[in-house]
Amino acid sequence: MELRENPVPAPKVQADDQAVWSGLRAYKCYCCHDTGYVVRIERVLKNPHLFSRPILCQRVGCAASAKVQDDQSIVDRQLTSEECRKLHEIGRDDWHMSEANWHQQRQKALLKLWSEQATKGLKNSE
Repeated sequence: MELRENPVPAPKVQADDQAVWSGLRAYKCYCCHDTGYVVRIERVLKNPHLFSRPILCQRVGCAASAKVQDDQSIVDRQLTSEECRKLHEIGRDDWHMSEANWHQQRQKALLKLWSEQATKGLKNSE
C-alpha cells in the first residue's frame, strides 16, 4: 500500500490570537487589572458616576494599589477588601469563561476550515 499526501494541512498557530489571550492571563489582580484602581465598579455600585474619583483597589495581596496615587482628595477608598476580593473572583471567573468560549469558537472555526479544505481536496481529485 502506497502512502499518499494528506489533503488537509496541519493548522498554523495564530500567533496574534495567542498573544492577545495570553497577555490577559498575566493579571495578578482581576479587581484592578494591576492598575491599582477598580476596573468594573458597576458590579459594586448601582449608579456609578462618570466623573467620580477613581476607586482604589483594597484587595489583600494586590501590590498595584501601593504604586498609584492614594491621596484622599484624589482617590476614593469606599470599597472594603472583601468587596475587592469578590470582584477579583468574579473577574477571574469571567476570564476563564471567556477563554473557554474563545477556544470553543476557535475550534469550530478550525473544524469548518478543515472541512472546507477536505471537501475542496476531494472535489479537485475527482
